[in-house]
Amino acid sequence: MRGEITKEQWIGAIADCLADRVPWERGHGLGTTPAEAKFWAEATVVGLPRQLRAAGLPVLLVTNATPWLADDLALLGLTGPAGFLDDVVSSADLGIAKPDRRIDETAAQRAGVAPGRCLFVGDRAENVDAAVALGMTGLLYGEPADPRAALAQLV
Repeated sequence: MRGEITKEQWIGAIADCLADRVPWERGHGLGTTPAEAKFWAEATVVGLPRQLRAAGLPVLLVTNATPWLADDLALLGLTGPAGFLDDVVSSADLGIAKPDRRIDETAAQRAGVAPGRCLFVGDRAENVDAAVALGMTGLLYGEPADPRAALAQLV
């Protein structure tokens, strides 16, 4: 997730980790499946940030991701001319992963605002807690629709 290895190395690492449970070839196949699967985004998760962006608010994706994330986002039309993301702050590009505060600091800097003006929406408590410790408002969600009510006042 810090961009230090290639996709094939990532798959091999999965196979290596599974080697005591399944034959290496099977582990390689299990690693290949998610690495080659077509990326998708749940409509509710994408819909709300689109509305926020349409309302004039900057929307950044801060993610622990693989080095091939940009390809996946472009395939979905989330970046580029038809996309709604102002920027993508990826662990693979920075070489640091959430909950490292530097990834959130980078996001605030790229958004052009102080951390206290940022809302961090995440599905992992440790990542939300790190953003809150930096001064951001944090919103932890469990289901894709959870943030809707909390963010409705912004739209």
